[in-house]
Amino acid sequence: MPRRKYGRLTKVVELPPKDNCSRCRSGKHCPLPGHSGNIVAPDREWQGPEAVDKRSNKKNPAKK
Repeated sequence: MPRRKYGRLTKVVELPPKDNCSRCRSGKHCPLPGHSGNIVAPDREWQGPEAVDKRSNKKNPAKK
């Protein structure tokens, strides 16, 4: 028997398989565990600078 929410029938959604997930195929983040789009890890050599200096040429340096 389908569940009712506020008097409407709600459709039971099945999880898509790993190879046919639309979010994983498009390269977006996928909230489903076990999918390739769920892995969030940097895949690059350059990680950015250690520290970033603030801009020295501000319009109003007295105002903070």
